[in-house]
Amino acid sequence: MNVGGNLFERQGIFHPLVQGPLETVRVPSLRNVAATPPYFHDGSAPTLEDAVRRMAAAQLDRNLTAEQIAFLVAFLKTLTGNYRGTPVIGAAP
Repeated sequence: MNVGGNLFERQGIFHPLVQGPLETVRVPSLRNVAATPPYFHDGSAPTLEDAVRRMAAAQLDRNLTAEQIAFLVAFLKTLTGNYRGTPVIGAAP
């Protein structure tokens, strides 16, 4: 049912993800992630593309190309499911 997450990890292994002290944060499941912006515990990533870019830098010490980000976001969008037969969609901004 859930994909990834559901654990606690130190944020920003290589670079800080968000402002403030490096601390352990809860990592949510990736299920329905495309429907739940903004991202990170402080809401500082307004789009999934921004979140993927920042996570790659912070956790992997990598700068991804636009194409790599697009591929990852396309995959993450496949993790959006249905609830009672209706596709899950995010709330209006």
